[in-house]
Amino acid sequence: MRQSIGATALALAAGVVLSACGASGGTEPSTASGAQSPQTLVRGDAKTYNFSGEYSGLIIDSKNGTGKAAARLSQAKTAIGGALTIAGNPTIAYISWIPAGVTVTGSSVFVTSSGAYCSFSHKSTYNPNTGVLAGSYKALHGCLGESGTYKLKHHCYYKYGAAVDIRPAAGPHPC
Repeated sequence: MRQSIGATALALAAGVVLSACGASGGTEPSTASGAQSPQTLVRGDAKTYNFSGEYSGLIIDSKNGTGKAAARLSQAKTAIGGALTIAGNPTIAYISWIPAGVTVTGSSVFVTSSGAYCSFSHKSTYNPNTGVLAGSYKALHGCLGESGTYKLKHHCYYKYGAAVDIRPAAGPHPC
């Protein structure tokens, strides 16, 4: 009996230590030191807008000129991800952004038609009165020297659960 209590206590202690270190037995990385999931980072800030949804507009690129662009963005609290599609020379950039009020910063990555990877830094501002996301980008890796600007109109948004959106009545509506 004493040996089984000791074994149980040892197993329980090991479970507590492993769970504190982020070892879940699965494939998810530990969030115990530094990196945290988007759900952990949320402060419940009432000024965080719902940037999710569908956008379209123009992009002006330093190497490829002016073209049409469309974006489909998803948002999980303070993490924004999605795809930006550029017409003409069909390109899809995969986006990872973080909002702070009406400002959005982050990065994107895409594969060129020749198979090269390029990554860009982004900074955008969302105008809640017009529903326009206007921003700029510049190359970080690959596509050196490339930069540009974009203006994308927010046509509709994805509404999740009972979330309250902060937007004027005349703005975009649910997709």
